[in-house]
Amino acid sequence: GVSWVRNLKIRSGYGLSGNQDAIDSYNSLRLMKPNGVVSVNGAPTVTLGTIRNANPDLKWEKTTTYNVGLDFGFLNNRINGAVDYYYRKTTDLLNSVFVSAGTNFKNKVLSNVGSLENSGIEFSINAKPVVTTDWTWDLGFNITYNKNEITKLTTGDSENYYVAAGDNIGGGRDMKAMAHAVGHPASSFYVYQQVYDENGKPIENEFVDRNGDGTINGDDRYFYKKPTADVLMGLTSRLSYKSWDFSFSLRASLNNYVYN
Repeated sequence: GVSWVRNLKIRSGYGLSGNQDAIDSYNSLRLMKPNGVVSVNGAPTVTLGTIRNANPDLKWEKTTTYNVGLDFGFLNNRINGAVDYYYRKTTDLLNSVFVSAGTNFKNKVLSNVGSLENSGIEFSINAKPVVTTDWTWDLGFNITYNKNEITKLTTGDSENYYVAAGDNIGGGRDMKAMAHAVGHPASSFYVYQQVYDENGKPIENEFVDRNGDGTINGDDRYFYKKPTADVLMGLTSRLSYKSWDFSFSLRASLNNYVYN
């Protein structure tokens, strides 16, 4: 009975999906290779060495998603859009973790130990401000907010545990600028804290001794910023006159960083 409302719909969804790409074929089996030749009772015998532990309990990573949304359309659908809230949890994330001595042939084994949470809101709206015989103007806007956090990485509760991530940053060592750690977004930057002069300019090769032990080393690194955006936005416009049209699109991402 409300003439200016053309569409109004509430919906919800639930889904569970698995990721098999994270596990190579036969990853659950022990992998061995020839380790050399020894003499056994005067006969040459090839020995074998373990290069990968067995884990018969290995399984796919799983992602469970919940969402609730609202679709709307007003003024004969001259204005329409949608708003969604979603919560996505990935469990059984794969990580190579240490195992107790004597329980396997190597000290680390690929296991399902991690979990990751994503939650956010998505909003989109489209409008036709002008509709005549010759002129048509379409406008569209969308915005997304996402929060990402690692909630588990190991079978234990070590506060300082992290997994290095990303590409090597050079310097002749296997040094990476990003890391995964509980309580932080995935692939957060794990870096030294820069020292600045009185003018706000960074002082080259000067870093903060965060733990106060008088030495600048790996123990002084901390989690600072991340490469993924908190907010993504888009704006599109299309203006048509008879057989001619003029259109453009704009994109924006907020609060995401790169390592330099």
